[in-house]
Amino acid sequence: CQLKRGLKNNTFENYKYMYNTFVRPNFGKLRLSILKKSDVKRFYNSLADELHLKATTIDAENIPDLVPILCVVSCFAQGETRITHVGRLRYKESDRLAAMEDCITRLGGIVRTTQDEIYITGKPLHGGSVRGYGDQRLVMSMAAAALGTSAPVEIEGYMAVNKSYPNFFDIYKIFGGACHVLGLE
Repeated sequence: CQLKRGLKNNTFENYKYMYNTFVRPNFGKLRLSILKKSDVKRFYNSLADELHLKATTIDAENIPDLVPILCVVSCFAQGETRITHVGRLRYKESDRLAAMEDCITRLGGIVRTTQDEIYITGKPLHGGSVRGYGDQRLVMSMAAAALGTSAPVEIEGYMAVNKSYPNFFDIYKIFGGACHVLGLE
């Protein structure tokens, strides 16, 4: 297997894990005939309904960088998702567990943390203002959450994405996400 230049092996392993766990088992069961930019939000919102996304327990010991997006996806699952072995996320670019708890709560989600676990109860999210906490994965996860909220999400400190994915919002727009820089005249 060849890696693209700049892609760390552990990142590649995380992608393989996500593909094998969540995509591969259901790949091909649903067909898309036409996908337009405007369809992305509707498709994202339909995941829980059409695929009956169910809460589960996820051991994140070997996939710590995926925890923020797993938290967001868990907001759209039916029931309470438990993500274990996440204590070390308190020492990343931010206290990622406390930051996720704050952001999801501000968007109307139900979340609680312990020292080494995070619990998310599936519930429709509304819009609101969240902080980026200087953490690129948190910012990208909140942008992903915005695709499924009933109102806009304002992310303070969105430029944290520049650390690992400077053109994230350009790609986000290509796939139908709407984003604007606020406060500039």
